[in-house]
Amino acid sequence: MLYDRRVEFRRPFKIGEQVLMRDKIPQGKFSDKWLGPMVVVGIGGNGTYYLEGPNSRRLTAAVNGDNLKAFFEHRMMIPDVQVQRAMNQYHAWIDRRRED
Repeated sequence: MLYDRRVEFRRPFKIGEQVLMRDKIPQGKFSDKWLGPMVVVGIGGNGTYYLEGPNSRRLTAAVNGDNLKAFFEHRMMIPDVQVQRAMNQYHAWIDRRRED
């Protein structure tokens, strides 16, 4: 079948794992395509999962695993100390340029 050729195999999720759920009805053209993160609280049959969203609100219906993907938290934030140090170096460079 054509559908079976297009579907990607995704690894099964475990209870307690954080996932993102595909937004089937986005608000606009540039809105997020994924909702979450949500926590898997139950595993149903045929690759379906029961999810719990923000504020511990549980979704009433099971979600197919094809509409989920793993959530990875990115910790790319620069600590404020490094930003302040870079700002001080920048101001010192500007002051040296003005003196010349």
